[in-house]
Formats: sequence, C-alpha cells, structure tokens
Amino acid sequence: MRLANALLFQALWFSAVLGAAKGLWWPALPVLGVLIAFTWRYSPTRAQDFRLLGVAVALGMIIETGFAQTGWIRYAAALPSTELAPVWILLMWAGFALTINHSLAPLMRTRWLALLSGAVFGPLAYFGAARLGAVESFGLSTLAMMLVIGVAWALSLLLLAELARVKTAAKELV
Repeated sequence: MRLANALLFQALWFSAVLGAAKGLWWPALPVLGVLIAFTWRYSPTRAQDFRLLGVAVALGMIIETGFAQTGWIRYAAALPSTELAPVWILLMWAGFALTINHSLAPLMRTRWLALLSGAVFGPLAYFGAARLGAVESFGLSTLAMMLVIGVAWALSLLLLAELARVKTAAKELV
C-alpha cells in the first residue's frame, strides 16, 4: 500500500505541475481519481483519510490564496483567477492528504519529523515546480520564499499529523 500510495502521489504531482506549466489545470484530475479509488479500496483508515483530505484542501485554499494575493507566488494556469489558489494545486493538496496515513506515516509519527519534513520538502516541491514552469515567479527573495513556504508547510504537516494521530489514538481506545 505504501509504495503504491507514494508512486500515485508522485504521478499526481508531476501531472499537476507539468499540466500547469502548459497552462492546463486538469491533467492531475484523473490521477487524483485513481489515487482516491485506490485509497477507497485498500486503506484501513479510509474515513480518516477523507477527513484529512477535506482539511488539507481547506488549508491549501487558505495558504495558496494567501501566496497569490500577496504576490509571493504567481502560478501558471491560475484558474479560477490569479487571486485564488489554482485548481491544480488544490488537487495536489487533496492527494497529499491521502499520503499522511500511508507513504508518509513513518514521518508523521513524531512531531519534530512532521515539522522538519514540511520545512524541508515543502520549499523543495515549490522550487521544483518553478523549475518545471508551474510557478511563474516568486515575489520575495529565494531565502525569504524558502522560509515562508517552509513555515507554512511545517505547520500544515504538523496539523495533519496531529489530526491523524488523534483519530488513531481514539480508535485504539475503543
């Protein structure tokens, strides 16, 4: 389950980023559909996975819209508008949520690993997306953007990990 989950998320990331680089928002949609179907079929934490998906999309909407409105990030394929989080990146947030209890579970078990993972890998993903053309520009210096994205992702991952941990602990008590 973990390997397939990781591979499906990577396919989602590349389809979203490469699609956005070509001005398309939708290439990630069928890949997300496969990831959702796979999770629905094989996940022992299905209900929790889909609650995390809702939280992650809400977080993504807040964070990415904030980045867009401040001008800190200018996204390619900025649908529905340049002032809101683009659809393609929200699809990635949805898919990312489905990795929390599976391929990322070892990193989510401890708070400091969740924080560190977000702080390091969040900025790397954005800079990778920029190199591939899905992010047109950053409104701050490279160091400042790495710090902003790192903090946003560290806190997001910590929140998602805590939500996953709370539900898992509650389930074990029953």
